[in-house]
Amino acid sequence: MQINTAAEHDCAILIPTHKEDCDPLELESLENTLKVFEKRQVYILLPADINKKYYVELSATYQNLQVINLRPGFLGSIENYNTMALSAEFYTLFKQYEYVLICHLDSWVFRDEINQWMKSGYDYVGAPLFLPDQEDCHNIWQLASPVGGNGGFCLRRTAKMLQLCSNFKKNPNYLLALQGAFFLLLNKRYDLFRIYLYICKSIWVDADAFQKKHNVYEDVMISVLYALLDKSLNVAPPKIAAKFALEVNLDEIRDTQLDLILPCGLHGIGKHFSNETLNACRLNQATMNQEHRNSDSISKPSDDALPRVTVITIVKDIVKSARTDMLRQCMDSVLQQTYPNLEYLIIDGASEDGTLELLKEYENHASVRIFSSPDEGIWDAMNKGILLASGEFINVMNSDDYFCNENAISIAVDLIKKTGVDWFYADATIIRSDQSQYTFPTSLYGVFSCMGIVHQTMLVKKSLIIASDAFVSQHKTRENYLMMKLLMNGLKPAYYPHPLVHYREGGYSTDAYGGGELEKTKHDFSEYFYALAGRRWGLSKEDCYNMFGWQLFGTKGLEYSLKLGLKLRPVKLKIDFYKKLLSFAMHHRGIKSIFQGVFRYLFNVQ
Repeated sequence: MQINTAAEHDCAILIPTHKEDCDPLELESLENTLKVFEKRQVYILLPADINKKYYVELSATYQNLQVINLRPGFLGSIENYNTMALSAEFYTLFKQYEYVLICHLDSWVFRDEINQWMKSGYDYVGAPLFLPDQEDCHNIWQLASPVGGNGGFCLRRTAKMLQLCSNFKKNPNYLLALQGAFFLLLNKRYDLFRIYLYICKSIWVDADAFQKKHNVYEDVMISVLYALLDKSLNVAPPKIAAKFALEVNLDEIRDTQLDLILPCGLHGIGKHFSNETLNACRLNQATMNQEHRNSDSISKPSDDALPRVTVITIVKDIVKSARTDMLRQCMDSVLQQTYPNLEYLIIDGASEDGTLELLKEYENHASVRIFSSPDEGIWDAMNKGILLASGEFINVMNSDDYFCNENAISIAVDLIKKTGVDWFYADATIIRSDQSQYTFPTSLYGVFSCMGIVHQTMLVKKSLIIASDAFVSQHKTRENYLMMKLLMNGLKPAYYPHPLVHYREGGYSTDAYGGGELEKTKHDFSEYFYALAGRRWGLSKEDCYNMFGWQLFGTKGLEYSLKLGLKLRPVKLKIDFYKKLLSFAMHHRGIKSIFQGVFRYLFNVQ
């Protein structure tokens, strides 16, 4: 059997199938895999008796594709597949490669990061294995097996697979065995615990016989059972493997654990992922790829160390609404910024009232780009601006508001560079309708009450905004949804404790979030709070609803608030919560009432 070797022969891409052709989703997966891995050799592996004409015709289009009929006994059934993947003969076919990537036709690949994963030193990397979700589980990783990965999209070191399948010697991993037992007991899976003890005993006596007797899936055999018997086998742990591939829990892990970035690939499309979810992931990755290509083509300033910043302002019918002076003040405050690498996008919603004539006064400014087209509202316009932006960092400045410091962006970028973070926020001054002013009570963890940060002060990496899907979601407070996603992923910000923006009350947010829309806003907030954090912290949707604007202090009382605060995470949120609770109680109830409430809570006295 002749095996071709591509220029990059450090890893072979293996696509096993028992079918003579592909259904539409499988063909889409195959062609995507061939495109992503265009610089690598890809092999279609077929049973001995399958006609390979369909795939050979594909190889005429894709020069990196080779089609192979394996010997009888390999592929064609689950038993044959297990036999193949546990056979030294199989891995010998590809021994010239350091690694093999097994990629089934129900996988979807987003990026080729194989070189980085090979450098990580793992012998096996696959999508983590999870127990079914439980209502009382407060940490998704509690449900992840301490070792093991799905074999449908996995990276394997060829030499180690050959060793396991031909010259296996026991070198028990007792610590891993204890971790496995603790994992099942922690999740109260006593039924599985008894089976686990039986498995450990059986594989110690004769692992191969146990596999044949129970037809154990080859990925479980290699990444779990062999890992128990050979502590030199280096299987990527779940938190790391999740960055490589996922089969389940994609939304939660991506939104709260992976810095908002998709893993390299998914396994189980058509089964574990709906078409809607898969299409959203593909669109997200395509946008990220385009954003990366655009960033490569952006002309650099004289000082290459300064990242480009894009400020976006959304406008529509400014003249008609008598807000011309406000818009001028907004735009002038952007154009007066001292930061040298600035792009200013004005996104107009096809105004017909003279607004475009006003904007033309600014079109000759080197940093200004004006776009005008119909849109589906302010959020759609913001998303258009984000996709058009050439900056690495983005600020959205509403047309009623303005920078109150000409060095605002310079201050932000300087802090970002010094701290190495991905986003920034600052204090803001609020201007009331009577022109009186007050400093907004900025609070990072106030995001969990939907009132923590004035978004006009923020600079956020464009890649994170795109990855969050915040501005294409249907949430009413999409900017707060973005902030919560940033915090849930542990993406720490830089903070400047002085006002950089003046924000006028009574703009879009007053009509969209308040008044007759307030209850809808609260319920929407509670929905995404619960999905991103609340359910893992042990909060109900009602608890999340009551967190809005810290209204629980006044509506639910001290005892309820004390109890809810104990569930909050992280610690800084808990501390911030109790500070606000104490301040509220001191102001509204007095010290005596506080002590009475705490006493009743602690000792359950009514």
